Amino acid sequence: KCREIIKNNTPEYLEAFDKVSKRKYFYPYNMFIMKKEKFDEYAKWVFDILFKLEKEVDISEYSQYNQRIYGFLSERLFNVWIEKNSQLKAKKLYVNNIESKPIKDNLKNKIKMMVIFNKKGE
Repeated sequence: KCREIIKNNTPEYLEAFDKVSKRKYFYPYNMFIMKKEKFDEYAKWVFDILFKLEKEVDISEYSQYNQRIYGFLSERLFNVWIEKNSQLKAKKLYVNNIESKPIKDNLKNKIKMMVIFNKKGE
């Protein structure tokens, strides 16, 4: 349905949508820094799609997690927008999810080592 909306409303993004859809990776989190003009352009594009999609998708039977469909789609659509607007300068940065158990445990251990041995962790 999302592809159909793009095809009917902003067909110039369809090639980028198809390309991004075939990838085995994407850039998540909806985090970016950009000039206001570009943000306004992106927001208009993505919210037009999401609001149209919202009228076509009934999420009442979705689990609480899957009711976040529009957040998930917006992450993917940001990748489409970046692909289509490839002339923009983009810098990809690593994001550390501190809610991840292995990362949280590793961080706790580093802090414990710093406290116990009064030295910096690596």
